[in-house]
Amino acid sequence: MLKSAILLLFGSALLTNVCGDEDDIYMDFLTESNHREIPEMTVPQLIKYWGYPVEEHWVTTEDGYILGLHRIPYGKDGLDVHDEPRPVVYMQHPLTASSGAWVFGPPTKSLGFILADQGYDVWMSNSRGNTYSRNHTYLDPCALERCKEFWDFDWHEGGLYDVSAGIDFVLKSTGMEQVNYIGHSMGTTQYLVLLSSRPEYNEKIKLGVLLAPPAYMSHASNPIFLDKTWCSSGSSSIYEPCIQPYIFRIKLGVLLAPPAYMSHASNPIFDIAVWAGDVEILYHLFGFYEFLPHYDIISWFAHSFCGDEHPLTSILCTNIGFLILGFNPGELNGTMIPTYLDHIPEGTSTRTFTHYAQLFLSENFESYDFGEAENLRRYNQTTPLQYQLEKVTAPTAIFKGDHDSLVSLDDVEILVNRLPNVVFDHLVEITGWTHTSYIIATNADQLIYKYVVDLLEEY
Repeated sequence: MLKSAILLLFGSALLTNVCGDEDDIYMDFLTESNHREIPEMTVPQLIKYWGYPVEEHWVTTEDGYILGLHRIPYGKDGLDVHDEPRPVVYMQHPLTASSGAWVFGPPTKSLGFILADQGYDVWMSNSRGNTYSRNHTYLDPCALERCKEFWDFDWHEGGLYDVSAGIDFVLKSTGMEQVNYIGHSMGTTQYLVLLSSRPEYNEKIKLGVLLAPPAYMSHASNPIFLDKTWCSSGSSSIYEPCIQPYIFRIKLGVLLAPPAYMSHASNPIFDIAVWAGDVEILYHLFGFYEFLPHYDIISWFAHSFCGDEHPLTSILCTNIGFLILGFNPGELNGTMIPTYLDHIPEGTSTRTFTHYAQLFLSENFESYDFGEAENLRRYNQTTPLQYQLEKVTAPTAIFKGDHDSLVSLDDVEILVNRLPNVVFDHLVEITGWTHTSYIIATNADQLIYKYVVDLLEEY
């Protein structure tokens, strides 16, 4: 069944390509690849594949989740001859990803490897619920309703418990007093949650580097967010269900919609934006409390149809990459798509996703809204907690792009104005920079990573 669905999407991409006039552009960036077939591997295997040392560690949070941390202790050149302690970098991945986001390769194009070669001790965390952190001291992590207690979390708990536990473990393991923090997307949200909720952790951050930080999201134009005006204003809460007739009728339309209409499009998978307060509805819709886990069928598809060894289908595969990853023509190494799809998606909870939908609707940076009764039990107040960003006092650098449909420039401006210690506010110096460009663009090393290295050396 799933294979059929993937092949249907593959066929849809074929139609998109036939109807378009960008074949020459696609061929240009496909030929930029290094023509190296990369086998399907776990993150530790991938790190070794590119010639770097790797360690795998396990951290248990205060609420019982067991997290996998991947460490690159030094670069290809080996240990420093002086055997001096290396400054620590702690890296936190985006939504539905893993530590693999930092080490896709090749090494000159992946921030984790670049930092290791620059002399940093690189630690890459994995948030609860993904492939490498799908474990607990006593809860069962199955995706079904009987395991829903395991999936009762979002990026709030990820910041409050996962990042704090990871940082403490790294500091204890290395003997250092501070880490340099680098986050992309959800990894930046967790940073803001931790430092505003547990301000003592500001002292443990030497520098925070935030790539595409989603906090305020009311200006997001991505079609995954349903237009707020579609929901009845008569509801007592904007998070109460707002069921619309024929909700699945535009499923194909969203996949093939022209960009001119993207701001009003609604993928039926994501119409849940108006239901953000009721995970039970998501369960009945999807049948799972887990959101976008990694399936072996995704890797099967990628390695069967993508890359230089499949020249007849590689362009079609690239079209699917556009649909899934959201990059722009010219910034992708086409033969890396199988590697990307080996590690994206990696799974999270449905509540994690709906919490972002809530931010879009509420226009606030706040904790999850469970409804008045459950809010009172969890927060001792009937409304969600408003994160106090004035408590985020660690030096913080912000990176933003002009074509990021999830993190708009207007929303980043609100965030920057509310953070007390922004030391670098950088608009990527190219037009068309998207939300995923930070980790997959072939020019990210020049447009992003060189600035990150310079900032780490400065602080």
